[in-house]
Amino acid sequence: LDHAGDDLGILARHRARASDEGACASSRTRLDVDERRPYRDGMNAQRVVVVGAGLLGLATSAELAKRGVRVTVLERAVPGAEASTAAAGILGPQLEHDDDGPTLDLGVAGVHATLALCAELSDVDLVRRGAIKCAFDDAGARALEKRVAWQKARGLRVELVDVQQARRLVPALAETAVRAAVFPDDHCLDPKKYGPALHALALGRGVDVRAGVPVARLTTARDTSRSTS
Repeated sequence: LDHAGDDLGILARHRARASDEGACASSRTRLDVDERRPYRDGMNAQRVVVVGAGLLGLATSAELAKRGVRVTVLERAVPGAEASTAAAGILGPQLEHDDDGPTLDLGVAGVHATLALCAELSDVDLVRRGAIKCAFDDAGARALEKRVAWQKARGLRVELVDVQQARRLVPALAETAVRAAVFPDDHCLDPKKYGPALHALALGRGVDVRAGVPVARLTTARDTSRSTS
């Protein structure tokens, strides 16, 4: 990544497969910024380069493009794949937070943003049935009760239920469960479908997504940064 003053450019090595047999050729690609488009929210950034076309990279690039920014995404392999598809797809900030804190606020806001985004995407197997967390001993039950108490105090939706109620929701629930909490605003989706859907959304909004462009590292010297690929 090269930049100096108000000029921004990218220097990356682009590897492309030359044939079905896997022969590779390398070329060096430079993206120079010589056009300016105003950022709708008032910022001066007109062009953004995103390294990595995972879920975060694709969602960010699509949103920036929606706001009038010219975006180029560099991905070393397949957009919307690799580690992004290995996740469980759980949208569960309440389920996964033992204590209150700013990351909970970020997680709850992220769920709302994801649900809004899913309305613009093709089928991503979004399941909106809530989540359940179980305790299997007295200590776990007390911790669960504490979690329910502080989340309710925060105004979040959560319900403490007994084992019989929990088993009606999850018939295969283990016999050793002693208490459960239900989080109706936690959901899940299929990341294997979510990634390609985000890729299609980014392309539809004019994002330049370049696969086969690895960026190994960024080095900085004074006012210039350069990528090595």
